[in-house]
Amino acid sequence: RECFYYVPRKNSKTTFAAALMLVILFTDRAWRMQLYCCGADQDQAGICHGIMVAMIEANPELSRRCRIYRSPVKIVLLADKSVVVPLTNVATKKSKHGKNAHFVTYDETHAWENDVLLEAIYTSMAMRKQGMELHTTTADHVGESLCNRKYEYAKQVLAGVIKDARFFPIIYEIPQSVIDD
Repeated sequence: RECFYYVPRKNSKTTFAAALMLVILFTDRAWRMQLYCCGADQDQAGICHGIMVAMIEANPELSRRCRIYRSPVKIVLLADKSVVVPLTNVATKKSKHGKNAHFVTYDETHAWENDVLLEAIYTSMAMRKQGMELHTTTADHVGESLCNRKYEYAKQVLAGVIKDARFFPIIYEIPQSVIDD
């Protein structure tokens, strides 16, 4: 239900998220899905969406199966009106409620100042049988943050300290033993 994908900069995290979102949009049999590309600000939220648009426009078959709208910005699957929309974390406590998310990417989680959007989207998935969240990020600064909380949780799941079959951590980093040398 939740994946934490933590890799160094310039390893195509956002492109991976965009491709995965397209796989879900075009192959998942759920009806009228709501998929969201979320970012710390509007520019970041639009990067994943823009990559998806480029992938669709480069493929005639995918282009025939959906419509790309520039205003408001969204991708709509013609078969069932499933939709992909970019969302920003710049929000008030209730401005992003009322969603029914099926798949969500939280891009560059290290840049998020708060978890207001994350909480709103997470609770919107309550009725989904197979809703999923994907966090893509690079390393964060030292200190308290949403990214660092997810990172510490992911490390505990990887170490077997926490058993959580619903959480899939993927962490690529230099081992501490190498840093210490």
